[in-house]
Amino acid sequence: MTEIYKASVIVSTYERPDALRAVLAGLANQTRTDFEVIVVDDGSGIVTKDAVEESRAFFGDRLVHAWQADDGCRVAAARNLGIAQMRSNYAIFLDGDCVPRQGFVEGHLRDAAPKTLVRGSRVLLSKIITEKSLAEQNPIHRWNMIGNIRRRLLNQVNRVFPMLMPGPAIGRDSQPSHWRSVRSCNCALWREDLLALGGFDESSVGWAHEDSDLAIRAISFGLRVRRARSATCVLHLWHRERSRSDGGANWDRLLQVERERRTFALKTSLPSVTLKNHA
Repeated sequence: MTEIYKASVIVSTYERPDALRAVLAGLANQTRTDFEVIVVDDGSGIVTKDAVEESRAFFGDRLVHAWQADDGCRVAAARNLGIAQMRSNYAIFLDGDCVPRQGFVEGHLRDAAPKTLVRGSRVLLSKIITEKSLAEQNPIHRWNMIGNIRRRLLNQVNRVFPMLMPGPAIGRDSQPSHWRSVRSCNCALWREDLLALGGFDESSVGWAHEDSDLAIRAISFGLRVRRARSATCVLHLWHRERSRSDGGANWDRLLQVERERRTFALKTSLPSVTLKNHA
């Protein structure tokens, strides 16, 4: 594959166009532009398509809308659809309700390193500030520190520390047990490592910890986990909690994956590649 961009930001979404507009606005105002945006859509309707097209003026050919039919929550398959369309060698995963600040892509690329999975941080927004900001189309990605401290005092955000200026990467590489803190709403790794792992496990459906599954297999494959902290902090818009009725069984399955030190996805639509295990 010929590398056209330095990174591919893969944004997963489903039927939340107002939040997606805020996310795309954040990506349109990054400190660098040598990246593409791939919106992976788990079966949304025409309103979401319109939201993507409205943002095309900012991105041009750098914006791709990859849609799959609505057949239940299949976010793992949607993300793999995005991986298959990458025109770069580095994938940055972002959820369609997590607004990136202006240095988000730059921070991820600065922390990128061989044999490394980078996990970003997030700040949770309250229901009130989320609804107000989306209704008024406030530029959430431009919030400054003084305003963030005020919002923390008003309990509109759950913390401030992740929004501070980033420091050096020294001391931010985690122990293997830290897979529990990796979230696919904000993480990044190399395309060749994703393909060697089979990407996200498409046997994961519903609330299935597909991000933890990927992190466990990545660590078993020999990747280290680097904490990006404030370098890549995103602002996570409030949403209703999804059903976690299948969470217990899926958690048991995760622990089995860790015990078996399995590295390849049980089910994937991605082509397999053979790389030397880094472990």
